[in-house]
Amino acid sequence: MSNQANSFLEWLDSQEKAKNLTDYEVSKKGGFSHSVLSRARSGIPPQWDVCVKIARVMEVSPITVFRKAGLLPPGSDEDVNLEDWKHLLSQLTPDDQEELRKIAEMKLNKRQRDSALKRLKPKKA
Repeated sequence: MSNQANSFLEWLDSQEKAKNLTDYEVSKKGGFSHSVLSRARSGIPPQWDVCVKIARVMEVSPITVFRKAGLLPPGSDEDVNLEDWKHLLSQLTPDDQEELRKIAEMKLNKRQRDSALKRLKPKKA
């Protein structure tokens, strides 16, 4: 089995574990044959259409699954993470997106304030 197939299976296993799903449940929720995942486990990666369905079940960007399945060149972890965030944000209403942006800004401001306070406090001997 290729490294790419192993990488896909490791990713799939971690996603299934996080969502407490089996291959059968993923295929049922995704609306595709369980045999696709059986073939993936024997080294034959899923095709584009099934990757889209897996992405929906796992709530990640299809691009992430395409990369994991070897259908697209691998991206950096940062790129993959950003694609997943963009995918999640695209599913939210504009009001929810704005709320999350404000929360992120508040967290960033708090981190900056905390960092500034640490620099001002004298170190204990």
